[in-house]
Amino acid sequence: MSCIPQPSWTDSDIVDGRQHADHVVRTVTPPVILRRLLELSLCAAVGLMPLELSADDAVTPLRSLEAALIEAIATAEQSVVALARVPQTAGEGVDRIRAESAFGTLPTDSGYIPTDFGSGVIIPGDPDSEERFVLTAAHVVLGQRTFGGALDLETLKSAQIYVRLASRHVVAAPLVAADQRSDLAVLRLPLKEAGIPLEAAPPFVYGDAAALRKGSFVVALGNPYAIARDGSASASVGIVSNISRRPWPPRGVLVDPTEQDLTIHHYGTLLQVDTRLNLGTSGGALINADGKLVGLTTSLAALEGYEKSVGYAVPLDAAAQRIIESLRAGYEAEYGFLGIQPGEADPELMQRLSLQTSQATAARVRFVSPGSPADEAGLKPNDVILSVNATAVYSDVDLVREIGWLGPDATARLQVVRPESGKAFDLDARLAKWPVYDDSLLVTTRERHPPWRGLHIDYSTARRRYLPANPLGAFPRGVVVTGVDPGSPAADAELFEGQFIVELAGQSIHSPSDFSEAVNAISGEATLQLGDGRTVTLRDSSPR
Repeated sequence: MSCIPQPSWTDSDIVDGRQHADHVVRTVTPPVILRRLLELSLCAAVGLMPLELSADDAVTPLRSLEAALIEAIATAEQSVVALARVPQTAGEGVDRIRAESAFGTLPTDSGYIPTDFGSGVIIPGDPDSEERFVLTAAHVVLGQRTFGGALDLETLKSAQIYVRLASRHVVAAPLVAADQRSDLAVLRLPLKEAGIPLEAAPPFVYGDAAALRKGSFVVALGNPYAIARDGSASASVGIVSNISRRPWPPRGVLVDPTEQDLTIHHYGTLLQVDTRLNLGTSGGALINADGKLVGLTTSLAALEGYEKSVGYAVPLDAAAQRIIESLRAGYEAEYGFLGIQPGEADPELMQRLSLQTSQATAARVRFVSPGSPADEAGLKPNDVILSVNATAVYSDVDLVREIGWLGPDATARLQVVRPESGKAFDLDARLAKWPVYDDSLLVTTRERHPPWRGLHIDYSTARRRYLPANPLGAFPRGVVVTGVDPGSPAADAELFEGQFIVELAGQSIHSPSDFSEAVNAISGEATLQLGDGRTVTLRDSSPR
């Protein structure tokens, strides 16, 4: 570090050089400005600021940083929206009229402040599509669900979500899908139907969220206390304070992977940021120094933990983007399931087992469900799991998070140490699906697995109610029947919800993808073998 004023920036630092009068005007990259500002600040702090440093020398980097910041915000805020959730139970009454007028659908009172409000970010549709979607927090559009409580589904179904764009255009946006486990939701922007030009809703470009570290420079954009309901997002600048944080749990530390009250974020996914994220900033944008989207801000986590001074954001890395793409398509979001009861290997246990690893803590296998992905992969009780797909796990919480993010049918490469040998080795597990406790709360618009001959199916572990009373009991084989259409071949064969199909036309079934592969090869009657040993025949679905 040098406290001597630098006469010029290096060529590699210069983004743009233009001849102006008798000197060159240079625009410098934000990281260089930040580094130089830090150097000057440190020099001043220790009393080493040189006397010959002029006021202009000290202010120029700050002005350059300010200009870069203003430009990044000006670009990014065009892709941030304000949201209002308005229950329509009032019919055509005053509340509805005032709400609609506030968001541009009726030319009356524009001073209405919505009770339920939040933020959102515009994301693109398919690469060749002109569709636009809004990504936001699920609790913004569904309402906050208290732990152990329930959502008012009637109110949810009747509510309308209004979106105010930065251009001040307003549109009512239908909900495509929402996922309470990730607290993410996607709305469709019907721009063409509303007569809104496409350029009024520019989508964000994703940045590299996985590259964020403590100290990474970030800007939050949102709608705090509904003051950005006019479409002009409010900005807050800060740094990433920490990564892989988890909010205060509702009832102590719980790691049951089927626990209905916990989100995936309770297992340590969140970015902690020092920007203040007040009520209404949930669903807003967290951008990096390049103005790219790296996170979705949330105020819910802080409210649950009473940490008013702490801000959180969901990092939009590859794992989160997998969930977002499912929601954008209208599908249920799915999470991976290993089939073990996890525990923690603390430092004392790690030392006692004399494991040949420098890792101080890890996850431990307490119980393996027979027939589960863990069992088939060869995991045994008391095995210590050090990593999942080369990502270190330091506790049972980390293990549940990493397995969940991968999703069903994914392969998890587990680095395992067996106490008997003390040596690390790898095991590959093909994951099942995390069981949903209450599918009545799922908000989707499409089925991921289309019905076949009136038969609706899913992973065998898709729903908690289809599993044994002990969730870690014998693992069910095949796929589970989640519904049967009346009058269909499946109904004629007396199939019903909750049955398991383990074989179709002589082919063993382990997942919906196996089922689809077998279906594609079938014409005419089809023979099914059920989990209880019975065999049934389904007629062709063509008209009789």
